[in-house]
This record gives sequence, C-alpha cells and structure tokens, in this order.
Amino acid sequence: MLDKRVKFALDNFLTLEPANHSYKILFSELSYEMLEYGKEGKAYLIFHVGTDNNLCVTNCDKLPLWSILKEVGELTIRKCVDHFVLRKKSDHWELHMIEMKRTISRNNWYNVKDKIRASYFTIKALSVFLGISLRDEDIFVYTAYGYDKMSSMNTGTSIRLPTGERLVNYVDEWKSGRIYVKLVDFNGEENPVGFSHTPIKLTEVEDGCLKGSFLLPPV
Repeated sequence: MLDKRVKFALDNFLTLEPANHSYKILFSELSYEMLEYGKEGKAYLIFHVGTDNNLCVTNCDKLPLWSILKEVGELTIRKCVDHFVLRKKSDHWELHMIEMKRTISRNNWYNVKDKIRASYFTIKALSVFLGISLRDEDIFVYTAYGYDKMSSMNTGTSIRLPTGERLVNYVDEWKSGRIYVKLVDFNGEENPVGFSHTPIKLTEVEDGCLKGSFLLPPV
C-alpha cells in the first residue's frame, strides 16, 4: 500500500492524467507497461517493481515542465527521461529512471546522459511535493534498447563533450555499469556524479515492435 503522505500528495497536488493523455501517474501496481512510439516502430517494456508501495510516471518526457525554466542552453533542465519509478524499500525511497532507445550509439549516448542530468533535478523537485527524500546512492538508471552500436566500437576512441567537459570514452562507460553526469553544486561548479546503470535488451517481434521485461531486486 502506498505511503499515506505520498497518496495525499497524489490526491491533492498533482494531475494523474491530463486530458490529452500525454503522461500518466500510476501507483501501487506490481508492474508497469512502458510504451514508446517512434518512426521505426514501437517499444514495449514490462517493468516489475516487486512491491505495491511505489508510484510510476510513464511518458514523463511529455510532461509540461515549468515554463520558468530556460528552454535552451547547455545546462537546461527542461528535459526528462521516458519513464521513472519511485519505490519504497524498507526505510528509504529509490528512484529508477528508464530511457528507451531503439538503437544505442555514441551519437545518442550524450542525449541519454543529458536527460538523466535534467531528470535528477526535476524529479527531486517533484519528490518534495510527494514528501519523499532521495539519496544519490538510491538512484538507478536503465537504458532499454533493441540494437547496440556502441559495443562494437573501438574502446580506445574518445570524443570531446561540449566545451568545458573532459574527454569521455562512451564505450567503456556503456559497459561499466555506471553512468556519469555533471551536476551543478551550490557554488555553481559542475561535478561528475555516477549512478548505477543497467542496459535492458529488448527483442524485435512482429511489425518491428521491440519487447522486453525487467525485474527489480526484491525489497
């Protein structure tokens, strides 16, 4: 059962589903269906949570983010991952962020990292409304994908990120189980922070649809 404080926030502060059905806030289900539609087909992931003390925001990349935030710029945070789950585990909450890509490659890996960085701030802000406190060590990232163009690349090839950021080997990062993003601290300085990262392989079935499932460790 969902914590009373979180349920109170859902009942009084947030719109669970807008009129255009662009996103949904669901809760207390043991698993969630996460769908993505693109020019090359549909992707479908079943994400098993393992406890009913949770909530899920699907298609949160379609959320109408606060207009007070800058739309463009290197540090813009008007972006979001495709889906995320907040799960209660014993005495603390976990954040599980899911980004879905038909093909993962060096060209879109920075986009994944950028969404994670922006989502870190926006979801933490949302958690204040929910009465949830999140620690960095309880944040987990997943990339659900159908095709991997990253692993076949030369691991010795490094590319430079936008001005001011260090050289990063995306291939090694993809294989490492960690994803690193730069967060801005109270002094305005950018510091790299690493989160646990798990690739989720999807399988192509009929009509080019990608399907898969993932089970979180038990609480």
